[in-house]
Amino acid sequence: MTVLLVHLVYFVLLGLVVLGLVVRVQRRPDEGPLLSILVGGASAVLLVVGISPLFPHPIWGSMALGCQALFLHGPALLLALARRSGGLVRWALGGLALALVLVGIDAFFVEPRWLEVRRVNLSSPKLTQPVKIVVLSDLQTDDVGDYEAEVLAAVVKERPDVLLLPGDYIQADTRDEADRQWAALRALWTQLGVTARDGVFAVEGNAEQGDRAWGSRFHGLGVTVFPKTATVRVGELTLTGLTLRDSGNPKLKVAPKGGFHVIFGHIPDFSLGENSADLLIGGHTHGGQVQIPFYGPPITFSHLPRHMAAGGTFELSPGRHLDVSRGIGLERSEAPALRFLCRPELVVIELTPG
Repeated sequence: MTVLLVHLVYFVLLGLVVLGLVVRVQRRPDEGPLLSILVGGASAVLLVVGISPLFPHPIWGSMALGCQALFLHGPALLLALARRSGGLVRWALGGLALALVLVGIDAFFVEPRWLEVRRVNLSSPKLTQPVKIVVLSDLQTDDVGDYEAEVLAAVVKERPDVLLLPGDYIQADTRDEADRQWAALRALWTQLGVTARDGVFAVEGNAEQGDRAWGSRFHGLGVTVFPKTATVRVGELTLTGLTLRDSGNPKLKVAPKGGFHVIFGHIPDFSLGENSADLLIGGHTHGGQVQIPFYGPPITFSHLPRHMAAGGTFELSPGRHLDVSRGIGLERSEAPALRFLCRPELVVIELTPG
């Protein structure tokens, strides 16, 4: 059963439940709205549990169905209940319905393409001249187009000394679709002239798993890839690129290196291991894609503390910093394509002599 058909079945079944609750409220106007809200919520959850196994990835599928219930069926039920209520209850239900609609519009149509350029300034006595590092993490697109052009144009505008790509470039369900999107990305990259003075460097992300030739996708673009964990000298920097497996190892040990040492990998969990690097850089978490005020992201798929996985720059010890990027794109396939209080970001790190 296709993903679209599963969504349609869920939409119809939950729609019938909501319609039945609305009819019940009309026949019993003296009955409070709380029972209808509880029945509607319980029905949505039960349907998700029953239908989500039809998705290839049930976890993402259940999240997508939950979003459909919350942002489509939820406001409809609340507005119907508000019409049959009075006083403060009417205003409360109507306000909640409006809030859900506005959050849905922001999460699905505004924030996913509302790019932020986050700037970080760090200094070190190990440097004798400034170095600008641009971090382009988790492009993770299934449709290369205007938004990706905007992102790459922003990279070019920064004129980086070093451009780091911490994985997750194209997410596609089939090899043919991946080939088409990679071709579009390569063409756009060439058209805009994406480059960096001291080099562009890329590591593998989760989206590249199963694509043994992911490194060759960058052939001819002036990008140095790390098929294995390795260390290279880049101007005054010593740069270590990690494999996907090493980046996700919270007990990883990296031997001390000379100069200003930068380690980057896809999953930032490696920062919990033993190393003396000056700057650690990762992505993967997308900042959670959804952040709850005063709490942070409910889900991060990382061993990092929640406040770190949410994205930003953190001092691990004097002179040592970790930067976790919220990334550019989104989890694709069956997952709900949304961001809330978690804008996509391009990270610009200005290193200066201390």
